[in-house]
Amino acid sequence: MEFRCLALFFSLIVMLMGAQAALPPEVYWERMLPNTPIPKGIREFSKLGFKDIQEQKEISGSLEQLLVWRWPSSKYELQDGVKEIPSQDKTPYGPKSKENVVIREVVPVANHHDDDHSKSTIFFFEEELKRGAKLDMHFRKMKYLAPFLSREITEHIPFSSEKINEILEILTVKPESWNAKNVEKSLEICEEPAMNGEEKHCATSVESMVDFVTSKLGKNVHVTSTEVEIESKSQEFIVKDGVKILAEEETIACHLMNYPYVVFYCHKISNTTAHFVPLEGEDGTRVKAVAVCHKDTSEWNPDSLAMQVLKVKPGTSPVCHFFPDGALLWYAK
Repeated sequence: MEFRCLALFFSLIVMLMGAQAALPPEVYWERMLPNTPIPKGIREFSKLGFKDIQEQKEISGSLEQLLVWRWPSSKYELQDGVKEIPSQDKTPYGPKSKENVVIREVVPVANHHDDDHSKSTIFFFEEELKRGAKLDMHFRKMKYLAPFLSREITEHIPFSSEKINEILEILTVKPESWNAKNVEKSLEICEEPAMNGEEKHCATSVESMVDFVTSKLGKNVHVTSTEVEIESKSQEFIVKDGVKILAEEETIACHLMNYPYVVFYCHKISNTTAHFVPLEGEDGTRVKAVAVCHKDTSEWNPDSLAMQVLKVKPGTSPVCHFFPDGALLWYAK
């Protein structure tokens, strides 16, 4: 074991030395996407280095954005091991109701023990995106805990469920910790086959994400995300003037995974509409939100959380949700 640890340590030193001489990820972005400004979030992640992996106390991500529509709600597991499955008393509306859906927020990794975070509107219908509509929301401000490693480094770190033990050892993650469970779940999701009509890619570096996006949308693209001024309490937000459509048909969403370094689950799905939605909370908090409405849900799991809380069947109604701070939306100019 001691010899193995020394070998791993030596290999990491070699990787880091090579990465110092490689093209910085920001420069690669600017070369590939000269007309697309680098989002603030990417710059913040890039400030961190490999050493920050070992200093983390928790992994942050937006994995719930994937789980809530792709897999059955029975697969949800909160950080403290309590499963949260919607029940009739948590969806107090009739099958034909078009009211906002308010249920307990499902957050796999963030601290969810604060009662102030206990309610949010996870899913809603597209007609709710109009001036004056009210939504119970809790927008978290992104915590930049994980580093965005360069491709020269991540190419030498295994990214496969078959090598989970080696991954945990390299990244100094305790095997029985919640971080280890999050790593295992993220790898499982990345290895799941894509749904019909979905093109997916788990990007372990800026370069990998840029390559995937340009291969699907070209180099003339926009990238945007929800902007949260300050993290506030869970509260009622009102939709203000200025709602507009950002893109229709083809978009790429990149969701932050629960991983020791930054990994984005990027997927291109057709038949979607992306909206810019200005919101204002009861306490004056302003959020520039990105909402995506999926027009074709025919391939969604009928037991998924989205189908259950909206009380609709796959393929019968568009389903909308807001992007959390940290997730990226790409679309062609």
